[in-house]
Amino acid sequence: MCCLPTCVELKGKKSQLEEQIRKAKDKKERMTGPQEKLRAELKQKRHEVLFQLKHQGEETQAIESEIYSSGCKLRTVYDENKRFEEGIKALNAEIEDISYQMEHNAKLKLSLLIELEHTKSQLEKTWDDDQETQKRFGARDQEVVEGLGALLERTVRREETISHVTSQLEVELQYLTAFLDNLASRRPKDSYMSNCRTPTPDSRDGRRPGSRDSRLSGLSRASSRSQALADLGDNSPSRPPTSKSNRSGRSVVIAEEITEIDHETRTLTKSPTKRV
Repeated sequence: MCCLPTCVELKGKKSQLEEQIRKAKDKKERMTGPQEKLRAELKQKRHEVLFQLKHQGEETQAIESEIYSSGCKLRTVYDENKRFEEGIKALNAEIEDISYQMEHNAKLKLSLLIELEHTKSQLEKTWDDDQETQKRFGARDQEVVEGLGALLERTVRREETISHVTSQLEVELQYLTAFLDNLASRRPKDSYMSNCRTPTPDSRDGRRPGSRDSRLSGLSRASSRSQALADLGDNSPSRPPTSKSNRSGRSVVIAEEITEIDHETRTLTKSPTKRV
């Protein structure tokens, strides 16, 4: 009876065990709470570290890009600086050349101004001489024009006179033709004068002579016929006789007028017109 545990002892052990279990659970719970908190903190710290690493990577990349861009800019600055130095050297050489050209141009300008003044004075003198020459030759040309006008008027008057004399000579030629025809009709047919019968004006051309050469040839023919009539010694019954002195006088007057006109024309054309 004494060896067997009693119900009270068993209940006491049960209560102790339950209390130990509760304490173990409480301890477990107390130990589980900080672990979860630590896990949450660890997760949060991990996210923060990852964010910081990502941000630092972006910053590093930006810094590297900036360093590369700055390096490129620095290289460009070096190149531009070198180009500027070369340009400055070229400009300095050009400035020296321009300075030399300016000095040379100043000397040349001075010499040209002196030459201009000399040429201007010569031009003014030559201009005055030319104006005087223009006036002198203008007066001479006016005299030549007036002389040509007077010569033209005289030529027209003499042309009218020659036309009048020519018409009279044509009338005389008609009378001479009629006289020769009448003379030839009175002679025997086998005589010399009948064989040398002069044709009438209608049988020659039927036209009046229009040029000076034809008129002169008519005058020569008239003189020949007058000489033949003088040799024959006959008088014309159809018109009043014309003396040999009158016919030769008219021919001489016409020849003198033609010679005088030709001489005056040559004198006017040979007058000096060259300017000094």
